[in-house]
Amino acid sequence: MIRKKMPNFKLKAQPHIQSRHRFFKIKYAAICEVQGGSCSGFGWDESKKRVIADDDVFNEWIKSHPGCKGLNKKPFLYFDQLARIFGKDRAMGGQAQTSADVREVIADHNGESCIDLDEETTQRILEDMVHDEVDHGTLLSDETDAGKTQPGTSIGSNKKPRHERNVAVITAVTAEIGKLQPVMEQTATDVHRIANSFCMEDDLIARRRSLFDELSKVEGLTRNQVLQAAMVLVKDVSLADLCYQLPTEDQLSFLLQLIN
Repeated sequence: MIRKKMPNFKLKAQPHIQSRHRFFKIKYAAICEVQGGSCSGFGWDESKKRVIADDDVFNEWIKSHPGCKGLNKKPFLYFDQLARIFGKDRAMGGQAQTSADVREVIADHNGESCIDLDEETTQRILEDMVHDEVDHGTLLSDETDAGKTQPGTSIGSNKKPRHERNVAVITAVTAEIGKLQPVMEQTATDVHRIANSFCMEDDLIARRRSLFDELSKVEGLTRNQVLQAAMVLVKDVSLADLCYQLPTEDQLSFLLQLIN
């Protein structure tokens, strides 16, 4: 679907977008674990959305959370928005993210090739792409229905597989990418127009610099007349263009009329 919307787009839903989805899920699960009070020595800065811990405490904790390096004291600005996507998993028993589950996701994540973006940039991309399109109720409505217990069935048997929830996010991202194409095309047009303007300006500058030399080549003009003609032509591009286009034998008459 992405390639249909943007043929030159190099990223793939699998593994690129899905691996970023897992990347954020690991970080989100780790923060929830810290917020839950099960990690001694950790705190949560609500205003800056970041985990706070002494380096010794964090380094010890990271041994069991290898996918969360660099999380300490680093703002996770879109935590609340990601909670709309991942939060439901933690509220549903069979899908709740535990440390073991996080390690499982980390193992899967390490086995995939993922686009090399820094965390802050990736957070902004995910926020911009899914914030408007992935409505909380829409994304999770199937999961809510799946979580209801039916007679003779267990809760776990009715839950949606994890990959189906990932597809919902990928579909929303693809829709946003499709919306970007007209904007990118217009941007390319504007850049081309600006580049042409710079080229024209460079050409005018070059012609102004050579104007005096060219006028000096016209036989029949005194040095004072050359200066007068140059002062007029340098201020009027259209007259300068006309002078350059005239045959050599007509330039003297044109310039004399111009300065008189």
